[in-house]
Amino acid sequence: MKKIILTLVLASASISAFAGYHPVARTAAVASADHPVAVAAATSDNGNHPVARTTAVATADHPVAVAAATSDNGRHPVARTTVVASADHPVAAAAVTSH
Repeated sequence: MKKIILTLVLASASISAFAGYHPVARTAAVASADHPVAVAAATSDNGNHPVARTTAVATADHPVAVAAATSDNGRHPVARTTVVASADHPVAAAAVTSH
């Protein structure tokens, strides 16, 4: 479950990366996700998918942090650092959440 949440958080938090500026990272995230359809939905339309964001926030262990990470186009450096540091693959997480 945490992998799914992390994937959705990364997908939601990485607005500029998934806004077409980093199509390889988006494709990789979708392809490697447990639920690729959900991740594809969360990262479509420049990442502005309120249902996916709400789901990610509601199911998170730390909903306040997830809400912060996904607000303001995902530009929250502390939340991003936390997401990258706690990721199974921090290099990949850093790549998909870069601006």
